[in-house]
Amino acid sequence: MAAGQVNFAITNIGTIQHELLVFRTDLPPASLPVDSKGDIIPDGPGLTLLNTVPPLDPGQTVRQTVDLTQPGTYIFVCNMPGHFKAGMYRVVTVTPAAQDQAFLPAALSEWRVAVPGAINAGSVILETANFGTIQHELLVFKSDLPPSGFPLDADGNIIEDGPGVNLVSDGDNLDPGTTQTRTVDLTQPGAYVFLCNIPGHFKAGMFAPVTVAP
Repeated sequence: MAAGQVNFAITNIGTIQHELLVFRTDLPPASLPVDSKGDIIPDGPGLTLLNTVPPLDPGQTVRQTVDLTQPGTYIFVCNMPGHFKAGMYRVVTVTPAAQDQAFLPAALSEWRVAVPGAINAGSVILETANFGTIQHELLVFKSDLPPSGFPLDADGNIIEDGPGVNLVSDGDNLDPGTTQTRTVDLTQPGAYVFLCNIPGHFKAGMFAPVTVAP
């Protein structure tokens, strides 16, 4: 991930409440300070707490800006009782930012694409994570058509070279729990749609409109 002030759209895609804490730390997860129940001690040694998102109900989304301007190692974690111990964390390495690129996170799950709905035009580093239980992919189209107007085949899947849509970026299928990083050219303002076009996924509602502002 490139260093900078990062705008996150944080969605609870689970079935119970979760929270999100962001720490900067040089400690590996196994060495983080924990209490007798295995939960992280937020003000413990070796940790710097940068951001807290309070418990989110299933399906709830909040947007927050997190200061990741300092390159280094961070850990994103749910610290509700028992959740960290169950493995609910992700280690993130922040590298010096390219001057002309911004970081754009995207989360995939059944049947949802969670991505900021409005961003500024430019070249972006798109980091996509599959939080689902099956394979997903992320395609980026520029189009003035609403998603309901996209050209489809007989099975309801998008015809990727069809009329009225311009495929800007494609990537490999992502297995559950994996991530993918690629650079996407979003320098042209307008309407875009981020979607999964694995058979049946778009039809199930797995897309998100994004407005790119000048």
